[in-house]
Amino acid sequence: MHILNLIHRCCAALLLAGLAAQAAAEEALSLAEGQTQLSFSVPGLETLSAGDQLAVELDGYDVTALVSRSDADFRLDLGSPLAAGPHPLLVMVFYADGNVATLLETDVQVADGGAAPAPDTAAETAAPAAAAVGELVGPLPASEAQQSQAPAYRYTLYGLLSNSYRVDEKDPATYRGTPRYASNGGVSYRGEGGGVDWQWQAELDALYDNLSENNPTGNEWELANYRLAATRGSGLQRQGVALGNYGVLREDLLFSAYQRRGAVVSLGDALEGPLQLDVFGLQSEPLTDYNRRLGFPDNGRERSSGGLLTFTPLQDDPQLLQLSAGYINGETTDSGTAWLSADQQTRYGGDSWNFALDSRLGENSLWLHADYAWSSFDSDGLGRGEGARDDTSHDLQAQFSSGQWFPAGPFDQWNLTLQRREVGLDFFTLGNLSLPGDLRMDRLNWQGYLGNLQLDVELARETNNLDDEDDVADQIADRRVFNLYYYPTVDAAALPWRLLGMPSLNAGYSDSRRRQDDEDAQKVGFDLDDRTRESLFGVSFYHARWNWSVQHTVQHTDDHSRPVEQNGFLVYEPPSDQRNRFTTLQIGYMPLDSLSLSTSWQWNKQRETDDDNVYRGIGRGVDLAWQIVPERWRLSASYYRGRDTSHLGDSDFLGDSMLQQSANLQLTWSVEQPDGLRPGLDLFLKSSYAQQDSRLYDETLEDWQLLLGFDLRWDTHNY
Repeated sequence: MHILNLIHRCCAALLLAGLAAQAAAEEALSLAEGQTQLSFSVPGLETLSAGDQLAVELDGYDVTALVSRSDADFRLDLGSPLAAGPHPLLVMVFYADGNVATLLETDVQVADGGAAPAPDTAAETAAPAAAAVGELVGPLPASEAQQSQAPAYRYTLYGLLSNSYRVDEKDPATYRGTPRYASNGGVSYRGEGGGVDWQWQAELDALYDNLSENNPTGNEWELANYRLAATRGSGLQRQGVALGNYGVLREDLLFSAYQRRGAVVSLGDALEGPLQLDVFGLQSEPLTDYNRRLGFPDNGRERSSGGLLTFTPLQDDPQLLQLSAGYINGETTDSGTAWLSADQQTRYGGDSWNFALDSRLGENSLWLHADYAWSSFDSDGLGRGEGARDDTSHDLQAQFSSGQWFPAGPFDQWNLTLQRREVGLDFFTLGNLSLPGDLRMDRLNWQGYLGNLQLDVELARETNNLDDEDDVADQIADRRVFNLYYYPTVDAAALPWRLLGMPSLNAGYSDSRRRQDDEDAQKVGFDLDDRTRESLFGVSFYHARWNWSVQHTVQHTDDHSRPVEQNGFLVYEPPSDQRNRFTTLQIGYMPLDSLSLSTSWQWNKQRETDDDNVYRGIGRGVDLAWQIVPERWRLSASYYRGRDTSHLGDSDFLGDSMLQQSANLQLTWSVEQPDGLRPGLDLFLKSSYAQQDSRLYDETLEDWQLLLGFDLRWDTHNY
């Protein structure tokens, strides 16, 4: 519970930082006369999940189809220059759960022919905004660093220290061994600086919790992230060194979201020159300890080492051809989805490398990508069983987009992606242990934009047993997916939209089937032949004071597999067909600027048709946030109530009805607001309640506690 409080408070501190960042980003952007490309950043956008949809408007027109982005960095390509003067720019996100949020609302200022551009250019606006949410601003080239008017040292610092005392509880025996006094908190620092030809950067994220049961390592302090980096020069003359957390910013056959702690040396800069080389030595395991192995591991059994190379031979048009290569070698006790680790002592390891080619032609009308990888990896434990085994993988993709080479037709924009990926049975890489082996995937994905309508279509097939092994079953999985998103343009001041809010709709259909040859069932001890169809529909409405959404999903699974007997024993019995329904209603209401309410209801029904077993679930919750006195008194509360029931078709077995309830209430008095390095002070009174009641077992579990405490908050920056 205390660690959840810690996470909640740290997220609240970062949310405040994000609001400050958004305020900074809402300064006007600028374009020179005749310029048709606008670059800007929206901090925090990289946290979007699958199903969330963006909408970008300029001068009241939807220009989403003209936008390309990488995480929080946007680029808007206009067909013709904008006229001189201000042009309103709006960036909104439609979340998969039906909520809508405005991420950026600003003006794009186009200078007159003879006027000098405004000082707050897109890059200058994006840099402080990124720093405000804890993302480091990239180093400036030497020529720009000389002209920059920014201070030589920029930093942001957020901190929180929360202390609480449990003044009362329902049953003291429940808390036996747990101290009444609890302290937790966190600190986040980002800094950068430098001179004419060199730059440095620093990151630090640390968590503190004095209750050791919330920390598996037993340490009160955890160093979640730290990084120290320094660079000098630019282009081919760039040299850099970094110590701490290092993440490989690639998604390929060799690496996927790979981040470890260690040391990195960099030469060159692929953004400003033809070549960049990174050489790293990292810890094999992900670590958050503060008291050991902060840098380069000296023990080879704890180290993964390798390098990344990026080469762009055609500097006049770098998009025409880019070559990249990677290598990683080491040992680990971690396991991935490709195999199950027997214990935490057995070590696995080996080396792997890849070579990739990318080419973008016709102003991004055609993108060609090829990736080939090889590995020599011992997956059954070093020094036991068989030795290292060699295998290969490859990935081929071609993406066609409307533009210079291909007409858009009836659509505003479209793109078509074709992909084939093959991963060998014995291919493993420390940078991507979750990559499934012995699998071939063929995929077609098409996206089209027509006004406020977006269509997504995907066809995919996965097959295994690439080596035609006699003792491996040949299995096939087919998937068809169709998604539609529609954001109609309506008059918000007219009825019924003035009452309902601005509408948006989404619908989807997916059809998945898995099967294998009948004669293969005896090989593996089970049969496989099922089909799952899922349909969903959702509608959302957004108003300045309220928003609400409804989402309904229907899922049918039909299993046609057969029982499997071996030596007269039944070793596999087919599962029942299923019919599932999910409905979600969410409502948010803000009657006052200082008061917000939100509620959600969810209904689930699952039926196993073969046995006539029915499982139902209903859950409802409400959240309240109220600034009773702005910047002084605030109240937050939440309540959830859910009931899960089961009715089994076999009268010999009884069903159950399980009730779950939880509530939280906190009253906070802000005695002092943070000012520079002087912390702010909050006093709070907090209570929590939880109940679980089972009718089948005639058992009720109940608990409540009352806490009194204070928070110290630091929030300072210089940029």
